[in-house]
Amino acid sequence: MVPLYTFSYMDETYYENIKTKPYISIEVQTKAALQTGHEQLSKIQLNNEHGADMYRFLMNVGNLFTDFNKDHSVKYPETNQFAFLNEADIERDSHLQKILNNLIKWGGIIKKSKIQGISIGKRKGVIYHINRVFSPFFQISYRTRGGYNFLIEAELFRKMSKDFMEVQAIKSYKNKTTKDSSQTNIEKAVLDNRQLNLFESENLNGKTI
Repeated sequence: MVPLYTFSYMDETYYENIKTKPYISIEVQTKAALQTGHEQLSKIQLNNEHGADMYRFLMNVGNLFTDFNKDHSVKYPETNQFAFLNEADIERDSHLQKILNNLIKWGGIIKKSKIQGISIGKRKGVIYHINRVFSPFFQISYRTRGGYNFLIEAELFRKMSKDFMEVQAIKSYKNKTTKDSSQTNIEKAVLDNRQLNLFESENLNGKTI
């Protein structure tokens, strides 16, 4: 597929040498691909169906994937997919559901038709990936593959569509909510262990007898 703006970067020398070099240079293809991604993002931003929200989310998730692809340890190879930790939370919020629907409708993200594990060791569900037209713009792989996918909670989705966020803020937000959830479960378990059995009683010193 030839990027939309490819021919605008061709000068007279290309047409003069077309018989000896009947191909489009990598330099021209790269410039055109970058321009195409930028233009498509701009069109989405100007959309009257939550355009600004869609644009902010795409910039945030795109920058997140850029950061993953810069990882020299290749801990998250070619990560450009995401899923929602609980999509029911999105469905229950009409505002978030509209943003998601429009992201799909206007080609910002692609909803994969095949149900699969939302990430390593997680339940099966719906996976999304950023439109490949944005791959050159964010300098990420155009290929999608199984393995690690970034999981987004409803409140993080709301924040990513409302504000421009630093990558570390997105990561730390996710880590914080995961940690808080784990801590809550731990505290609940401790509390449950302290619950008295119907057949138990406490003496005056607080010890179970």
